Amino acid sequence: MTTAQIIFSVYIYAMLATYFITLPRIFDKVGRPSWEGYVPVYNFYIALKVMKRPWWWMIFFIMPGINFLMMIICNVEMGRTFRKFHWKETLTQIFLPHWTYFDLAFKDAVYFGDTDWAIDEQRKERELSDHVALFFTVPFLGHALYYAFGFMYKDKPKKKSRTAEWVSAILFAIVAASGIRTYVFEAYTIPTPSMEKNMLVGDYLFVSKLHYGPKLPNTPLAIPFVHNTIPIINTKSYVEWWKIDHTRLPGFSEVKRNDVMVFNFPAGDTAINDPGVEGLMGHTFSKIRDEIAMYEMYMKSSNKTNFNPADFYKNPGPYRKIANNYLQEEYGLIRRPVDKRENYIKRCVGIPGDKIQIIDDQLIVNGKNAPHFEGLQFNYLIDRKIVNQGLLDGMREEYDLIFNRDIGLNRTQDSVIMPLTKEAHDFIKSKTQPVKYKMNPQVISGFGTNERLGRASADIRLLYPNHPKFVDWTVNNYGPIWVPKKGAKIELTEENVILYGRCITVFEGHTLSQKDGKVLIDGKEAKEYKFEMNYYWLMGDNRHNSADSRFWGFVPEDHVVGKAVLIWMSVDPEYGFLKGGIRWDRVFKWAG
Repeated sequence: MTTAQIIFSVYIYAMLATYFITLPRIFDKVGRPSWEGYVPVYNFYIALKVMKRPWWWMIFFIMPGINFLMMIICNVEMGRTFRKFHWKETLTQIFLPHWTYFDLAFKDAVYFGDTDWAIDEQRKERELSDHVALFFTVPFLGHALYYAFGFMYKDKPKKKSRTAEWVSAILFAIVAASGIRTYVFEAYTIPTPSMEKNMLVGDYLFVSKLHYGPKLPNTPLAIPFVHNTIPIINTKSYVEWWKIDHTRLPGFSEVKRNDVMVFNFPAGDTAINDPGVEGLMGHTFSKIRDEIAMYEMYMKSSNKTNFNPADFYKNPGPYRKIANNYLQEEYGLIRRPVDKRENYIKRCVGIPGDKIQIIDDQLIVNGKNAPHFEGLQFNYLIDRKIVNQGLLDGMREEYDLIFNRDIGLNRTQDSVIMPLTKEAHDFIKSKTQPVKYKMNPQVISGFGTNERLGRASADIRLLYPNHPKFVDWTVNNYGPIWVPKKGAKIELTEENVILYGRCITVFEGHTLSQKDGKVLIDGKEAKEYKFEMNYYWLMGDNRHNSADSRFWGFVPEDHVVGKAVLIWMSVDPEYGFLKGGIRWDRVFKWAG
């Protein structure tokens, strides 16, 4: 444990001990039997009654992360029932509540219950105390809301001030919303077309945490309503003094094949510290690193005309070291905990124990062709004359074509690339003969300049596991590859070490090395390995325009966030809300 973790643990245990020592004396002062303070859990129920707060607040005390916020709020509320609401006393209740409880229990503190709002002096002291409590409990957001709503009303004698009402309402709303967001459901927005045509850019989703079981946050101490970075100041929104190992509460069901799943990006354990371009490279460190490394190799190549990117994988170490040093010096790197990695959404096409393969774009699961469900689409080369003749105009509404995104880059003078569903493809095929476009991710189309990086980078699509032994795998012809299952064993062959090494080291926390032809796990020779977690294989419905498991590999069970269940709003980004861009036919439509 780090020093910070030790200090924080001592703080929490000291707080729990303080409750058991002081609550019996406090209950005696308010006219209740002192024995109630010694009964675990029940004493918190009685404390809520003393504070005039509802019993169901106890529910929030079993929610990691939320419970720490509730503890602060209740410590402040307990002090106020004894009229300890000077701003200095409020700071003590927030940061040194041990002192507050001993003061209430063993000194001449008098219990008053609710604040007397008819007394001007009490009201003014309480108002400043509310300000301090809200500001320190919910930094920035609480401060802004306090000023926005608190000072726009005049307090009236014998009536609870509007400021106090807003403070109480806002604090409770934040606690309740944080609990719902963490344990019940959360709202997401579809930012990219990788799941079209089933989920469109501009769809707003509700994602259920209850289906697979809500997982406890790995980093419970975090600012509410932001994921991993505080806007504007661009700093971490969480602290890592207190961490919780992966724990998932019971859910309604297991992950099923073809579920649409939200998950923490598995390749996001190391990120580039540049929040300004988070979407570009903040969670694609390995790709950016290898692009730079390959460019270094290209620039040092004596024969640039016949440069072969496959040669990079034969000895990538020196060039990756150059790229790592550059990124570290220029930006710095962040190693994020699982729950603070970026959220992605894809379709789960492979569950634990499945064998996945792609042959000529056909997904094969356990030796059987996966169904071509509605909305699945691939890229095709379309005769430019068809576009010019206006044939596609009649397809826009019927097949939901979005021209500014669907019509791709020119590959020849006579054709364009378009992602099409089977229905749209069959319609065009009846008019002409489109040719399916086969992407080759190992072909470099050229080197361009990345202005943010300040140097050139390669236009290359790297496939998992990024190794020369699998250099022939493409997005159209991939695998076969087996999806790890908890408790299952594999033989540690050279090939399996390449395919599953990241699972063993990054996700399950072991060391892995090879020496004298032997495989060593945690320094000991091993001939087989037993997986400690279930894994999943995820792909986008827009198969040729999706960065998915083909590029970054398996998704471990501790990265699973929830199941997409409902599209509650959908707005075409080309028009927006104000220009009639709401897609009414998609509002309150079941997701997936």
